[in-house]
Amino acid sequence: MDKNTITGLLLITAIIIGFTIYNRPSREQIELEQRRRDSIAQVEASRATKELSSQAPSENSSKALLDQGSNVADFFSAGQSAQSVMPDSVTAAAAMLPDSAAAAFSKSAPVEKVVLENEKVRIVLNTLGGSIQSVQMKDYLRYTEDSLYLFEENESRFNMELF
Repeated sequence: MDKNTITGLLLITAIIIGFTIYNRPSREQIELEQRRRDSIAQVEASRATKELSSQAPSENSSKALLDQGSNVADFFSAGQSAQSVMPDSVTAAAAMLPDSAAAAFSKSAPVEKVVLENEKVRIVLNTLGGSIQSVQMKDYLRYTEDSLYLFEENESRFNMELF
């Protein structure tokens, strides 16, 4: 390490320490936050004591738990019966389409070449997959005085693996 690297590291460390000290909360902010936490804890404690006092232990508590369990079982069994009655939304939507519309989505469009061109570049796109076939730079020439192509149709591949 040379002198400049050490100086840079010391300056970066000084800046980080300075911002840490500068952005530290003041004592008033710390006390205000502590009071807020204490008041929230006090409200939660009073709520818990009210719940405990309202739930006096009784002989019927086990019976109440069994009733709640049956309510839960009824809830889930009702959902299963509703699913068997309701039709699938995708199936219903497909049934509403005429046969020609469903066939239109399944047919593939003809493959065409689309040219985007301005005064500096000419780009040829293929409609099959939206791939770029070739890119020609108009203002530049190769050393053989031919047009400069960044890539051409037969010389380029987009081998991208999508996981």
